[in-house]
Amino acid sequence: MPHATLDTPLGPLRLVSDGEALTAASFDPVRLDAEADGPEGADAILDAARRQLAAYFDGEPVAFDVPVRPGGTPFQERVWAALREIPHGATLSYGADGRRRSGCPEPRRPSARRTGRTRWP
Repeated sequence: MPHATLDTPLGPLRLVSDGEALTAASFDPVRLDAEADGPEGADAILDAARRQLAAYFDGEPVAFDVPVRPGGTPFQERVWAALREIPHGATLSYGADGRRRSGCPEPRRPSARRTGRTRWP
């Protein structure tokens, strides 16, 4: 899949695209080796992601609109969708409010584990 590496203040960030959406991002390039199978390249999704992330790291206000397709189980997808609804700069616990937002009644540890398994930093 097309992929690119963006230099950020936090270190190199590898982005992977399927041509229609970002499918993964990681500060650990080894974690994405199987998906980023080929030379670095570019496509419209990677170009837009680079521009928006560069603006973000430069301190500019950014409305991220690059489509993402994280790929996971239905439960993971619900948790990740709930995470995307948290406003920029806000925090939320895995407690009752987090479980309510994601529609996941299970205890917070499974929700936290699912969040930690995302392919997104």
